[in-house]
Amino acid sequence: MRQKHGSEAGIVARQALRWELDRELMQRTECDEAKAVVVSPVVTISREMGAGGVTTGQIVANKLEFTYYDKEILEQIATETGSSKDHIARKDEGSHDALSTMMLNLLDSRNVADTVYARALLRVLKEIACQGRAVIVGRGASCVLPEALKVRLIAPFNLRVQRMAMVRDITEKEAEQVVLASDHAKKRFLRHFFGANVNDPLLYDLVINTGTLSLDHAADLIIARVRQTWKEE
Repeated sequence: MRQKHGSEAGIVARQALRWELDRELMQRTECDEAKAVVVSPVVTISREMGAGGVTTGQIVANKLEFTYYDKEILEQIATETGSSKDHIARKDEGSHDALSTMMLNLLDSRNVADTVYARALLRVLKEIACQGRAVIVGRGASCVLPEALKVRLIAPFNLRVQRMAMVRDITEKEAEQVVLASDHAKKRFLRHFFGANVNDPLLYDLVINTGTLSLDHAADLIIARVRQTWKEE
């Protein structure tokens, strides 16, 4: 009987300790959340092709009356570097090996070196963040703006292929190649310019699977989180 009572006392003691640890953890996370409060919020959206990142970003920007940035960033970088939007866009899509970069620099005076592009990209992103009230899609912004609300939109591969086939009016076989190429380019871009893994969940505050959630509901989740951290003046 003593042994049974001793065992029960041990269980109660362990449960009490667990409750205390849970309480301390909740208090700590509440403090960490409070530190994320901002006056002029910025949302960055990283997305897989076919996951609806562009549309979701536009919905969020419209509902919050924020400025939306996507291709506009390329135009700003092109203006700063004296290049063209098409040349800058190749930084997202093209090869970044040393030989191809050297050849492009020799053959095309409008080509921008990676270091020049990276510096211009950082300046543009930080200027947008200083202005605040912005939604930024792509361009590695999640790696540059630590105080932003960093969102990643994903969806199952097969579903993304089906969506792209429908949107672009191509066969699923063609869409599969398009999606694979996009996935590879995005991984390479983040690794090359930021030394980051695009699939690292710690890069993001929210990871949303649009395979099971509509884009409107995904946008609502993002907006709810913005409003939790937004201290309006």
